[in-house]
Amino acid sequence: MGDSTKTPTPAGPRIDIFCRVVDNFGDIGVCWRLARSLCREWPAQVRLWVDDLDSFARLAPAVEPKLAAQKVDDIDIVHWTDETTGHVPAELVIEAFACDPPAAYVDAMPGRTRLWLNLEYLSAESWTAGFHAQPSPQRNGVSKYFFFPGFSADTGGLICEEGLSLQRRNWTHSPSKQKHFLEKIGLTQAQAYLDGDTLFISLFCYPSAPYRSLLHALRKSHRPVVLLVPQSVLPQLERDAATTLLRDVATQPTGADLPGLTLLRIPFLAQEEYDQLLWMCDLNFVRGEDSFVRAIWARKPFLWHIYEQSENTHLKKLQAWLALFPGHEETKAMMRSWNSPSRHAYFTNQLISVLNTPGQLDSWRRSCRTFAENLSKNKTLSTSIRLFYENAVNSG
Repeated sequence: MGDSTKTPTPAGPRIDIFCRVVDNFGDIGVCWRLARSLCREWPAQVRLWVDDLDSFARLAPAVEPKLAAQKVDDIDIVHWTDETTGHVPAELVIEAFACDPPAAYVDAMPGRTRLWLNLEYLSAESWTAGFHAQPSPQRNGVSKYFFFPGFSADTGGLICEEGLSLQRRNWTHSPSKQKHFLEKIGLTQAQAYLDGDTLFISLFCYPSAPYRSLLHALRKSHRPVVLLVPQSVLPQLERDAATTLLRDVATQPTGADLPGLTLLRIPFLAQEEYDQLLWMCDLNFVRGEDSFVRAIWARKPFLWHIYEQSENTHLKKLQAWLALFPGHEETKAMMRSWNSPSRHAYFTNQLISVLNTPGQLDSWRRSCRTFAENLSKNKTLSTSIRLFYENAVNSG
């Protein structure tokens, strides 16, 4: 992932992936990772249709938002607009999260498209296994199959690139790479922080997160803390920190010539660099789907801010995932508090306890490592798609 290895001549089918950018970067984040995985590991000829190239370019800086068609990382990229016409449908069509392809394209699929998948949102709920890979007849005569990513062998698995674990291990065992990364994202005196037993924390959440509770907890940390926050997340964070916390933070004894809490805004990172951020940090706050999965593969403690839905449906999904996670009840309770407005008052004390109780963070880290190692035994999402396609073609 992120290397410049030339992709072999495609041996797989032509693949079209359709993506509408609905929630900032989550949809395109998943689709871009999947497109590169299919292109490199099948290998296949992949064409990615995206309606918002400006958002896409934030994740993949090589993308030119003004171009109607381009190739990046051996993947053909089409700016998907109402005027986009004339493309021959691929043998394998993947629509991400029910974003219906253009009507003219759908009408042209019979006789050309061998398999049509609707890539669903990730969920740990047990019912998804029963619906995974089930067909839905369509008006053009080509059945569409529901394809669920998931955490069990009965689902499509998770996106995980070949060699990702080795890449992570090599990076985390290189102090020079970590120092260079911190300097690149704007942390001055990076070596002093690395030498100062600093707790590095990344924060990527939705606006409803109990961030004030988080700030109060961090100022009680016995170790210096660097809180790394992307530019677009919680724009009011500095103002609230300045008015309610900085006076206390400045006088917190840290046992080092470093401030108790350093809040650092970092630039928007390409996907490879965001992975490195997760590898770098001792605790990661993530949101949505793409960063959630990357936090799992980082094997570091993390708190997931799940996308809010009406009638607290999202909390049921959160609980379904927590039932799979091998962590202690204390960390699961903290995850519920982070996501439940009625429990925000508990979050500060819960996090303080984890950060300052010897062994708690290490125990959490071991749980995350165990979870990732168990998941790595399942087929990846790109492998599941390849096998499902090959079975569909061979059976008829």
